Amino acid sequence: MKQHNIINQILGAVSATSGIPLDAIRGTGRTRSLVYARYIIVAMLKEKCPWLSLSELAAAIGRTDHGSASHALGQARSLPYRDKAFNALLQSSQQRAAA
Repeated sequence: MKQHNIINQILGAVSATSGIPLDAIRGTGRTRSLVYARYIIVAMLKEKCPWLSLSELAAAIGRTDHGSASHALGQARSLPYRDKAFNALLQSSQQRAAA
């Protein structure tokens, strides 16, 4: 599968699972649901496309700074242990993307 297709598949899976439109995910909003969706997208992309740079991961969620992707990866590693809602969204998104 081509890189572009993988990125679109993951974006679509997280958008559909969370019920948040892609425009909102890539937008400037900072609600918990938007931020969680961004964290999950970055984590899933890094898992499926480990060759992507932090800048490329940030661009997938509408950000320009690689630090956004770095922060998202850190949060995506720790949140499943602390937040049941995040973990449920992560698991559902992974299942949808695999289908």
